[in-house]
Amino acid sequence: MIGQRTDGGVPSRSPLTERAEAAQAVWAARDGAGRRPAGQVMTPAPVARFMAGLFPSPFPEQIRLLDPGAGAGMLFAAFVDRVLEQERLPRRLRVDAVESDPCFSDARRVVFNAVARHCQGRGVAFDPRDVTGDFLGAGVAAALGAAYPDPGGGEGHTPGDAAPLEVPRPGYTHCIVNPPYRKIRRDSPERKQLERLGLAASNAYAGFLAVASRLLEPGGSLVAIVPRSFANGPYFRPFRRMFLAEMRIVRAHLFRTRDRAFKEAGVLQENVIVHAQRGGPRARVVITSSVGPEFGEVSRISVPHAEIVSDCDPDLVIHLPLDEEDRRLCRAMSDAGVRLEDLGVRVSTGQVVEFRLKPALRAMPGPGTCPLIGPGHLDDGRVSWPDRGGRRPNAIAVSDSSRRYLVPRGWYVVVKRFTSPEEPRRIVAAVLDPSSVPGRFVGFENHLNVFHRNGAGLDPKLARGLAAYLNSRVVDRYFRVWSGHTQVNVADLVRLPYPDVGTLLALGRGQVSRHLASARRDPVDGLAGNR
Repeated sequence: MIGQRTDGGVPSRSPLTERAEAAQAVWAARDGAGRRPAGQVMTPAPVARFMAGLFPSPFPEQIRLLDPGAGAGMLFAAFVDRVLEQERLPRRLRVDAVESDPCFSDARRVVFNAVARHCQGRGVAFDPRDVTGDFLGAGVAAALGAAYPDPGGGEGHTPGDAAPLEVPRPGYTHCIVNPPYRKIRRDSPERKQLERLGLAASNAYAGFLAVASRLLEPGGSLVAIVPRSFANGPYFRPFRRMFLAEMRIVRAHLFRTRDRAFKEAGVLQENVIVHAQRGGPRARVVITSSVGPEFGEVSRISVPHAEIVSDCDPDLVIHLPLDEEDRRLCRAMSDAGVRLEDLGVRVSTGQVVEFRLKPALRAMPGPGTCPLIGPGHLDDGRVSWPDRGGRRPNAIAVSDSSRRYLVPRGWYVVVKRFTSPEEPRRIVAAVLDPSSVPGRFVGFENHLNVFHRNGAGLDPKLARGLAAYLNSRVVDRYFRVWSGHTQVNVADLVRLPYPDVGTLLALGRGQVSRHLASARRDPVDGLAGNR
């Protein structure tokens, strides 16, 4: 064995990842530890070792590994460590490392040389290809059978030379990737490249996974660490359709804290490590979780693939329950819930965009204004207006130009679109009681989602019951199973199952206080289990 394993199944050390870690440190000292070129974040060594450990063994005699966005080479180093610790070794190991930023070239060359020495020592023929260029452009061209126009050394070149992405046939056997996380503009060359594959991708990491999956041979394995945001929502729906049509999820690993996986880079993101295979029967999926990247205590459940992604769901939302309680909750919610439209209720994003209506905004209410409600006005389940200690506007002037952004004063339920890491729940809802605000109209800022009935207020008891339900631990836990966002979108709230009108009215009548979201009280904790 090359490295001793911790309790979580991760080698506590391995020579090649240690070499890659040293190379990353040299690069960071030279180019600045805080710099993340093109949205890229360096993979910590424990995470890289865990990812490599997800590839099944035994390995084939001919391994063809793709590492897109290779950086300093941490991931392919971890993969080679994993391969060389096996009793049955491959005869040949090809590594294609693709990186667009030349600043990593020296660090990656050091890692390539270390890999070559270790492979030689174990009698494994090592075939390195170091491609300096755009992976999306190269990968799309290769997937479509075109040559990538990047001059290079081709076969037998030395590590560090630029080379075309000459995809082996029938494809790569393995891919390990920590793709860059950055938005893709609609008019960008990357977007046009991906559209050639039939994919409208809004983020580079989705593009990387889509292209990489196309370059795998049938049965090939991909292991990636990515933001969990791809699992739900309309922006990633095209990616999910493409990816799930070609790949089956074998395993997913979740981190129970958002700030630990890339702690050194200061990244606050809910990440998931996914192992997927191209083709094959969709059987069971193993879901594991740990507090952070130390992997000391790893929980584990196995669930049917149909519980992860339902073929009946047109949005193909990916559910990732952490334990059996999550599974029971999902079944109870999906079996007994009604749709929001069945309640005669709609939800929309607040219409007031501050920078567009800046001349009409007022710090405090005055003659000719109406209340403007924003996230800062939500206080323990109710809207508390005005916010005299805040820095956001509290009012908006009512005029012909602003009137179309306002709604009649009434009972509304509002939900924050963005929650902070400190907030214990993802969905934070509050009731606007019309008796607490003056005037005929009210404006809702676009960082809120607003529940209404055809643009007007709700029944007061229905509003109270709806807020109580949304603020419950039941809903929070269910939401976390299929959403990795700190953002709560209208589509998410429409997707939620809801109790019937009678149950919501009963919840509303049972509230003796307007403080509906107190952590000390949760009147619907048993709701899903009692259906």
